[in-house]
Amino acid sequence: MRKDKGMNGELDRLPQFTWILFLKLLDDAEKVREDEAFLQGKIDKYKPLIESPHRWRDWAADDEGMSDEDLLEFINNDEVTLRDGTKSPGLFAYLRSLQSATGRDRKDVIRQVFNDVTNRMISGALLRDNDIF
Repeated sequence: MRKDKGMNGELDRLPQFTWILFLKLLDDAEKVREDEAFLQGKIDKYKPLIESPHRWRDWAADDEGMSDEDLLEFINNDEVTLRDGTKSPGLFAYLRSLQSATGRDRKDVIRQVFNDVTNRMISGALLRDNDIF
């Protein structure tokens, strides 16, 4: 992050690191819940908070996944075209659109967290090169 021209110090790096780490930990927790549902024979009832391709494991953990400009477009844009040609909301647009039926669910917390979050990095290669990915 220190090499990216969009990052001008710790006040830029800390929020950037925070949203990245938040999504990584959220996906890890979701993976545990998914595994528990599978082991209990309830995988058909399991509904993930974040759908593919917006889960961490789909866009960040895949070593052969998006990189450079594709990664930045996926994170920043309201709509993107995926590799398979389908249109999808960008990552932040998707996270900001999450909503539960009651308005008191974890989806609503995620929406509120990402309501004001921005990606400050301008290099997709440096973003992909983070040790978190």
